[in-house]
Amino acid sequence: MPLLKTIPNVLSTSVNRVVKGKPRPTWNYKFHIGFNLFKSMLTATFDRPIEEVQLISNSTKISPPPDISINENLELSDNYRAIAQIHLEKFLDKYDDVLDPKWKDTNGQELIGEWVYYNNLPKKHPVVLLLHGGYFCMGGTKMIRSFSIEIAKLCKAKVFGVDYRLSPQHQFPAALCDVIAAYLYLISPGEDAGFEPIDPKRIVIMGESAGGGLAMAMTLFLRDAGLPLPCGIVGWSPWVDLTHSMPSSLDPNLIGLDLLCPMTMYRPKPRVSSPAWVQYQEDSQKLADQIKEKKPSIIGDESFQRDEQIQIYCNNEALAIPYVSPLLAESLASRRS
Repeated sequence: MPLLKTIPNVLSTSVNRVVKGKPRPTWNYKFHIGFNLFKSMLTATFDRPIEEVQLISNSTKISPPPDISINENLELSDNYRAIAQIHLEKFLDKYDDVLDPKWKDTNGQELIGEWVYYNNLPKKHPVVLLLHGGYFCMGGTKMIRSFSIEIAKLCKAKVFGVDYRLSPQHQFPAALCDVIAAYLYLISPGEDAGFEPIDPKRIVIMGESAGGGLAMAMTLFLRDAGLPLPCGIVGWSPWVDLTHSMPSSLDPNLIGLDLLCPMTMYRPKPRVSSPAWVQYQEDSQKLADQIKEKKPSIIGDESFQRDEQIQIYCNNEALAIPYVSPLLAESLASRRS
């Protein structure tokens, strides 16, 4: 859990405040406490510089049980990113005016993966590509290791996680590029990978929250690019609409019912400045000014054409790209018509 290290700082005050509150009519007391504690932990988390949030959220290590093995810190060849980037450039060229061109810059960050697997694997075991959540700005393979272990045990599977690039340092489609690269690594590994190419029909892509949305966005892109599709997708509370244009965000009578809104409508926005945050603000404003000058066809509904940036994953004008917000894709069919 990415927020474990913030719990000691906020647990006592949060619980004391929550216990005094009154649950909504349809909530039991346990859910009421959990709901408000979760919000309190998020607030405490973003009282830190974004770089510190990223470090903390992916620093928790869990020791595996005897029947599970972990092969961590695997460095994937840059070739996989390069191939993924070629595919992305072909399909995203029509959106160039609203994308930060720096997404192609890795700034020397290697693509790191991690295998977690059940020791007594059956011959035809499934392979899970597991994508972590964290608002696209925090988390990693270590954060979701407990998930990886449980999936490996319950499914008798090999689970592969990847530390994709995070925002705000790396804007869309950097994260998408990295998870596509990880998928290409699984289906066409190099000679030194230590495993044979994996049939896509044995691969399930799983993700939670932002990772769930990324799993769907990635599969949509694989479909559109004519690349081999996995046998399935599993999303745990997948974040598939980054526009925050639903009634729970905009209707005054409904605001407060949504778990994340309006507290995180313009989140995650650290209240502590840092080099990464300052650079992001400068780049975002520069891109916004360029978009106004070029006057491209604005993508999306007027409800999220706002002065303030809604997300730090991309500028507002890019939010309705289906590979950002898969909910807005014209079709979710397995093959594009």
